[in-house]
Amino acid sequence: MNKIFVIALSLLISACATNNINQKSAPKKELTQLLYLDEAANFLMLVTDDEPGLASKCNLKASDAMALMQPLHAMIDEEIQKNVDALDESTLIKCEENCHCGLYSDLSSNSSRKQKLLEEAQNTSKKKLVECANKSAKWLCESNLLKKLKSEVEPNPEGL
Repeated sequence: MNKIFVIALSLLISACATNNINQKSAPKKELTQLLYLDEAANFLMLVTDDEPGLASKCNLKASDAMALMQPLHAMIDEEIQKNVDALDESTLIKCEENCHCGLYSDLSSNSSRKQKLLEEAQNTSKKKLVECANKSAKWLCESNLLKKLKSEVEPNPEGL
């Protein structure tokens, strides 16, 4: 009977610890909009770089993506100012998995953490960035964000 109690107690403690870890890996609610903007920037950056297969997902040319980057970066800068204190240790867990290390570096006020995150962002593989961009394309191509960005850019002769 004591063995069953000990096993049940250890399972309960393990479940609580796992739940706590899972909660820590979720971004703060205030960062949600900024994370979407960062994902859009990653996608557009790779389209600008003519990454095979990405441009066709949203029917964008490299030049179109480049034009959309300017208003997008203005939106990102504005959101960074609003969220400058939203970053904490729980937000940083596995930033390379969701391709947000560069953004987290921009938000960090701790210089050593900022440098570490910047290095992680620079070391993110192209394969991982493309993987993140493919996930972003699923929501971005039909989003109000992309429509808004297109409306803020003067149409070029080839059209956006």
